[in-house]
Amino acid sequence: MRGHLLKYNRGMTLVELLVVLSIFAIISMTVAFNYSSYKSTTSTNVLAQDVALSIREAQGYAMGVKSVSTAGSSIFPGYGVHFSPSGSGPISGSSKSFILFADIPFDINNPQDKGDSEYGFPVSATPDQSACDGSVLGSDNECISVITISGGDKILGVCANSECEDLTPNPNGSLDIVFRRPNPDAVFCYRVNASDSCAPEISSVGIIVQSESDQNILKKIVVWNTGQISVE
Repeated sequence: MRGHLLKYNRGMTLVELLVVLSIFAIISMTVAFNYSSYKSTTSTNVLAQDVALSIREAQGYAMGVKSVSTAGSSIFPGYGVHFSPSGSGPISGSSKSFILFADIPFDINNPQDKGDSEYGFPVSATPDQSACDGSVLGSDNECISVITISGGDKILGVCANSECEDLTPNPNGSLDIVFRRPNPDAVFCYRVNASDSCAPEISSVGIIVQSESDQNILKKIVVWNTGQISVE
């Protein structure tokens, strides 16, 4: 009777199995880390683009001669965006919100009154966001809408001129960017502290946004007085 030859296949040793599992774990951690970093960068970039689009929207409203109603009359004001990262009021701006506003003239019957290029809102009261729907506009309440930032990213600060070059924003300052018809040029009111007067001779401004998960991830929205807007 012919005997049967048995063939044995050699399996993985314990050491080989541990090596394979270690390589798999390293690859998985690398992929997870890179995905987290990519997600944070993407989220911050999206916020920066949204801020830039809101500024562009204000510019479009001004150049398109969009009208608003105030004191029973239709007027064609300038439009702007207000940033105040250290603010805490519902319509004053904060690190999690900014304001689209109409630059209402003090004297709506005076065609020479183009507005003051500063955001005006009631500071003696504590209005909620319902006061910011554009239905009751005046020089002391110019708020059209509050743009709220969802997610964990935030506005870290604002800057002007050379301050913006090294990404060291001012968290205590405030910034108004205003456009007036028919030109695309921007007018700025930058305050080193929110209670200060507007700084003179501002040719460019920046808004710095920051990732929640990685504070080293920053994006800068730059606006020049020529009306050019970019994200860096």
